[in-house]
Amino acid sequence: MKFYDREKELAALHAARNIAFNTASQLTVVTGRHRIGKTKLILKSCEQTPTVYLFVSRNSEAALCSYFSQVLRDSLSVFIPEGIHSFADLFTMCIEIAKTKPFNLILDEFQEFLNINPSIYSEMQRIWDLNKDVARMHLIVSGSVYSLMIKIFQDYKEPLYGRATSIIRLKPFSVSVLKTILADHSPSYTNDDLLALYAFHWRSA
Repeated sequence: MKFYDREKELAALHAARNIAFNTASQLTVVTGRHRIGKTKLILKSCEQTPTVYLFVSRNSEAALCSYFSQVLRDSLSVFIPEGIHSFADLFTMCIEIAKTKPFNLILDEFQEFLNINPSIYSEMQRIWDLNKDVARMHLIVSGSVYSLMIKIFQDYKEPLYGRATSIIRLKPFSVSVLKTILADHSPSYTNDDLLALYAFHWRSA
């Protein structure tokens, strides 16, 4: 499937990954509403590089860690012991792996940790601060609730305040990009088709 626009965002993600893999870990925050294309953009930026994608669903911390552990094993071909119930312990293992094996770690719907165990953020802050300069991880966190993501990373009272090395807010496509999409899929499109796509895209965003 053809990938449209987002050249600046892709360039920013590539630049952060290059620094993370060669110098010191980087933390990139990607925000934007549901169905705007955050996950597709992030995965596109990680193509052909070691990547672990973890979706933070509303589940117990223990259940998430069990699933995340298996994803780590499958994605990186590394040993992860059974019975990890704490995300802090799992994140510590990720950091340790990144000290010898650079990789992208994607945490999608990151704000959901607020509903699972809010202390995860302070635990991550401690682990990150102690290890980011010697690990080679590009940590990419994504969230669809903009106000919560900004609070997590830009409210000075929050433990992860100031830890993001870059924040990308994904916005809807411009009209010119929507025209290109329509032309590719329906060359004989009408102005009504364009209006309908525009309304749907901006309503979703």
